Amino acid sequence: MPLDRIPKGSLVLVTGVTGLCGSVVADHLLKHGFRVRGVGRSASKAAPLIEHSNRTYGKDTFEFAEVVNAAAPGAFTNALQGVAGVIHVAGDMSTEGNVDLDENLQTHAASMIGMMEAAANAGSVKAFIHTGAMLSAFVAQYGQDMQVSLDTFTEWIIPTARTIPAEQEQMKWALTYAATKLHTEMEAWKYYREQKPNYAFNVVLPGFVMGPVANPAPGYYNTQGWMNDFFNGTVTNVTENAFNPSTWVTDTRDCAAIHIAALLSTEVSGERLWACSQVFTANEILAIWREAYPDRKFREDFNYPEMPKVELLGREKSTQLLKELEGRDWMSLKDISLDNVAQVAKN
Repeated sequence: MPLDRIPKGSLVLVTGVTGLCGSVVADHLLKHGFRVRGVGRSASKAAPLIEHSNRTYGKDTFEFAEVVNAAAPGAFTNALQGVAGVIHVAGDMSTEGNVDLDENLQTHAASMIGMMEAAANAGSVKAFIHTGAMLSAFVAQYGQDMQVSLDTFTEWIIPTARTIPAEQEQMKWALTYAATKLHTEMEAWKYYREQKPNYAFNVVLPGFVMGPVANPAPGYYNTQGWMNDFFNGTVTNVTENAFNPSTWVTDTRDCAAIHIAALLSTEVSGERLWACSQVFTANEILAIWREAYPDRKFREDFNYPEMPKVELLGREKSTQLLKELEGRDWMSLKDISLDNVAQVAKN
């Protein structure tokens, strides 16, 4: 698969650039010879990443554009000037702490469509890649093995999210998040098919994300932070829900690679792509940690039923793209589990 839709040295816009996946996407783009314009809500929070990137890859290879309100009209107009490609990783942060479903659906869809319109009007954008979610294609359940097509959408999530009372705070948040990701992706596909912008549009579907972060700034990086807490003996209900049942884990480096390959491959257009590294269980991760850190005390294994088997149809295309771009296969569960906690394990 030719990976030459955008020539090296071109400028690529990355939203959510200070976050877990966004920072790794930016880092890998720089490694592959592209320039990056990162987008976030706070330039001051991005300062360590800006300094690190320009020191590592050369002066002016990384720049930052502050967008405080992504849903505002024209929010991305200036940031998209001169950009050859877009990797839109951001899109879930405003959900945290906000369980108003309709507000989230409206805000995220408006931001997404506004950005797609701005990319079309910019005239220079050749490809637009959006970070979706595995939850938008399936939700695993005990006792139900499944084969999941990339054509599948979990449309039942939105009406289900409406039925969860606010008192069930964590479940309400989780379903609001899932419904928002689903709705945003579906609205994006509707815009793309109806308006036919002059760029390729693809959606990447990661699973439960683990692995290293590329932003040197101290902070709590979403699911990586959950796993660091788990390593240190804390398991929240949110984390346990991610294990119960568990299916596919996504390494941050694999996630970045699939986004970049989707951006560059001339044979990928108007498609969804899995970015799922390995199947996993919480007990397998505990076993890996116990072997690597025999002097540390870890909790006992979870007493879960047998996990459902979930086959991702079409994943072989993602595997091929990963090998074309990086010259390797998916990261192993051992490497993912150990690299996620490498820093906290030193404490």
